[in-house]
Amino acid sequence: MATLNELIVEDFTTPETYAKIQGLYLECLEHLLIPESRRLADILEKKLAAIPQATHLELYKKYEQMAVILKFVALVTLDENSLLKLFQFHLLDALNSQIDINDRLTGRMYLLPETAFANETNRMIEALKQNKQRLGSQPIVLKEETEPTAPMVKYWLSDYDRYFGPEKQTTIEQEQYLNQNPNVALLTPPEKNVLRQILQLYDNLKPISLTLIDKYQSLAESADAELKPVGPKAAPTITAPRGEQSELYEAAPSKSSSAPTITISQKTLRQLAKDNKDALNQNLTNAPIKITDFDQPVRPTIKNWLVDYVKIKGAGHHESLERSNYLFNSINTRSLAEEERNLLAEILKAYDDDLPLPVNSQDQTILLEKITASSSSAPAVPRSERSEFYGTPGGSYREPISEKDLSGPAKQIPAKPTPRLSGNIIDLKDLQ
Repeated sequence: MATLNELIVEDFTTPETYAKIQGLYLECLEHLLIPESRRLADILEKKLAAIPQATHLELYKKYEQMAVILKFVALVTLDENSLLKLFQFHLLDALNSQIDINDRLTGRMYLLPETAFANETNRMIEALKQNKQRLGSQPIVLKEETEPTAPMVKYWLSDYDRYFGPEKQTTIEQEQYLNQNPNVALLTPPEKNVLRQILQLYDNLKPISLTLIDKYQSLAESADAELKPVGPKAAPTITAPRGEQSELYEAAPSKSSSAPTITISQKTLRQLAKDNKDALNQNLTNAPIKITDFDQPVRPTIKNWLVDYVKIKGAGHHESLERSNYLFNSINTRSLAEEERNLLAEILKAYDDDLPLPVNSQDQTILLEKITASSSSAPAVPRSERSEFYGTPGGSYREPISEKDLSGPAKQIPAKPTPRLSGNIIDLKDLQ
């Protein structure tokens, strides 16, 4: 790729050079090569400045399109101004090229400080609201208006906000808008799918609303109140006759009241990350994990596990089937102990469904031992009640099986075919 710098402007107008650059471009896209994509995009931009558009307009546009898509691949390396220009002027170019922008943004999010990324997402939202690229061929009529307007991205987002308000929406509202809005009915299926991706990106950039946090907070508190066990009744005090009181009574130590009391609150991962940016740096498991695009293994923190999860399963909401697939089939989870896998499952569920977790109010850390205890506290079935599992009445056990009964070859039972899922599954619980 270094030889491209040695080419002169005239070389870039030849079919041979174009074919070579196109091959490098496709390789970068196929393997999502971040450093290579950034270098190739910079070279193309530098050469484009010297190529006369008037005489090579078609070729100029092809190179320009390549540079734009390569920048989306290398999103994590861009300065903020370059990033905002992409969102304002070239969003549809990336979506039409099958670039997963949510995935690209996830990598950027975990490399930036929490406050810096929050400010940047606000500016990205404003850039989206200024995007004048057209999605659809027919004019649309915004809610509460009568005059049609051009089907630009900015107007699609304005219409969407007028339906549900500017707060962060879930997949339920997104699908409701896509299936019931008369403007969306004018789009072709591919255009509708692009609009779906735009709405997902738009809502993913928004902060979780306080009303949604309060909702889960109140639900958690009410659930805790309902499930709070009733303390045992105090045993009656037995007073020995005065003459019979021994040294045991007099020497009995009183319970110490100086033990520190932990105040537990309930917070979602997103809320906790805002209050304490180091909270997600708690180790979740024991062994280091390997994350895609990272050269060295990293600490098994909550944050790093979430990075690995999103890189493999993508950004957005995941149903339990997807979580189970990750928990048992990904490289990092295969060697986990059962207790570690259960703990990771609870964290991923809290991330997907935006559920509250027990938090130490003093230092704002997640009480992982409380999560472990709650996930493993299913009551055991008493022996006398397990008769139907063993096939014997009244909970009694069968007589021991003799060696004679165990003799002879075991009968081979043909394996049942693995069930297959078909069709599209649409998530309707995305609260991210």
